[in-house]
Amino acid sequence: MKGALIILAVTVLTGIILYILDRRNQSKAPANEGDPDETPHSHTLLSNAKAGEETAPDESAETTGNGECCGLHLVCEKELEAIANDQVLYYDDEELDRFANRNPEDYNAEETEEFRDILLTLLPQDVPGWARSLDRRNIRPPQEIRDELLIMLQEMV
Repeated sequence: MKGALIILAVTVLTGIILYILDRRNQSKAPANEGDPDETPHSHTLLSNAKAGEETAPDESAETTGNGECCGLHLVCEKELEAIANDQVLYYDDEELDRFANRNPEDYNAEETEEFRDILLTLLPQDVPGWARSLDRRNIRPPQEIRDELLIMLQEMV
């Protein structure tokens, strides 16, 4: 019986300590929200706002300073807005614009690998949007990348 009380006391004490630490981290969270060291390295959703355009002040709650989604919403509101307005969404892949109106059979191995690098660094929830982005920009990816893209899209369903 004495052992059970000791285990119960240790469990309660651990719970209290974890609760206090969690509350402390929650109070610090808004200060670290825009910290670039905490964002994962992946191709992230960027609006059509290329260099030179600034975001409106009311967008600060939805985006970080560089136009990326803040991640606080279940669905990125900027993506929904862009889809409704038929804007082109960029996934940090502006360099692919040079492939617009190109035949999928005309890509060399290096160019195909460029598409693959972007595809593999996308977050899973960004894959359908990236496919729409390529389509709206009239970029037809190499056939093998298209096949990989279709497999990823089917796995999501």
